[in-house]
Amino acid sequence: STPSNSSAASDVYKRQEFNTIFDIDGKGIEFEFSNNTANNNTIYNCDYYGIEIGSSDTRDSIIFNNSIYNISGSGINLYADSRNHNISYNIIYNNTGMGIVMGDQWATSVDGMLLHRVWGNEIFNNSGAGIWLYYGESVLIENNTVHNNAGTGIILNTTDNSNITNCSVYNNSRGVLIIEGAGGTGPGTNNRLENSRIFNNTNAGVRVDLGSSESVINNMISENDYGVVLVAPGTTSNNVSGNDIYDNRLDGVYILERQATISYNRIYRNNRGIVNPLVDNFNSESNNIFYNNITNNTFIGVFLEDVDSDNVSDNIIRNSTIGIFINDTGNLDCYSNIVDSNTIDDVGKGIYIKNCTANTLQHNQITDGTQSIGIVVEGSNVYDTWIINNTISNFTYGILLNLSFATLINESHIFNNSYGIYVLDTRLYDPAGGYDYN
Repeated sequence: STPSNSSAASDVYKRQEFNTIFDIDGKGIEFEFSNNTANNNTIYNCDYYGIEIGSSDTRDSIIFNNSIYNISGSGINLYADSRNHNISYNIIYNNTGMGIVMGDQWATSVDGMLLHRVWGNEIFNNSGAGIWLYYGESVLIENNTVHNNAGTGIILNTTDNSNITNCSVYNNSRGVLIIEGAGGTGPGTNNRLENSRIFNNTNAGVRVDLGSSESVINNMISENDYGVVLVAPGTTSNNVSGNDIYDNRLDGVYILERQATISYNRIYRNNRGIVNPLVDNFNSESNNIFYNNITNNTFIGVFLEDVDSDNVSDNIIRNSTIGIFINDTGNLDCYSNIVDSNTIDDVGKGIYIKNCTANTLQHNQITDGTQSIGIVVEGSNVYDTWIINNTISNFTYGILLNLSFATLINESHIFNNSYGIYVLDTRLYDPAGGYDYN
């Protein structure tokens, strides 16, 4: 019998390489099956996608070292559910859609986009996002340069257990967005953004929206409007640690969630360092802010507004107009926050408590005020503030109490100030004898 050459023919059919593909009324290359390779192609002036893997349940394809540009759509598209595709060392630019799209609204939360690797690509000047992943699971996005896109640099949408590592993301409308989007069955969880450089994006460098247990670790985040934004009522238990967050035009870290951990960051030369504000009457609570170095921020080091049970401890806060400001606007209660063991110096006001209830300030070192006051507690709704074992020196006023009620000052070291404790219309708490007017 005549030997069959079907295996060789099949291999040739599945490999598209060293082609120049242009002026196509459709897609440059489309694969419908698994185990395909497209490498070293130049693809331009196509009307839909440069390269598409166009059916679900495909796996193990390689898209390598292609130049894809001027596509009337996205550069590379992976359709619906697929597994273990490798997209690496491509240059993708000047497309009217996105750079790389993985998944869509028809992907399922059970299968989704699994185990893909997006490595070493340069993606720029596209009209949408640079990289957009929908329903991802255990996807690695590493060593990519994503810049000058009209949309967000990298989006993880309804994605779990995926990593963005060692990427440079700059000059996009937003740097990195982790979000649970339309059609999703729940928030994205356990994704990591690490060791990346994210800078000079128009809005936020990093935004987590409705994600939980996400990690933003060891990144350099600078020259954006906001450094890191954690936002929306469904956003919980996220971790921002070990980052350099600096030279952002507004806030270094903006928290609008519950149970976040902000730790071991260097946050400097922003307008405000860490901000936990009131927005749309959402009650943020139980966030932990500790072991950060927060210096040279123009206005405030740490700002908490209408929050409860936040813990601000063991931070170094220097050279801001206000070191720590805790404020109750009157819309929601602001109570039971702890400010513990911080080092605060070269500030106008060290710690400023306004209209808040049952907050504890303890074991803080507050020194060398450039303007006026170590600790200020004021406002008609302020009561049960405990000021315990703080060291306060070199201010005009060590502690200023104004219109506050039931304030305990105990075991503190207050020296080298013009006034140690200055009291106006305030009721102090005496543990032995109850409340006294002073």
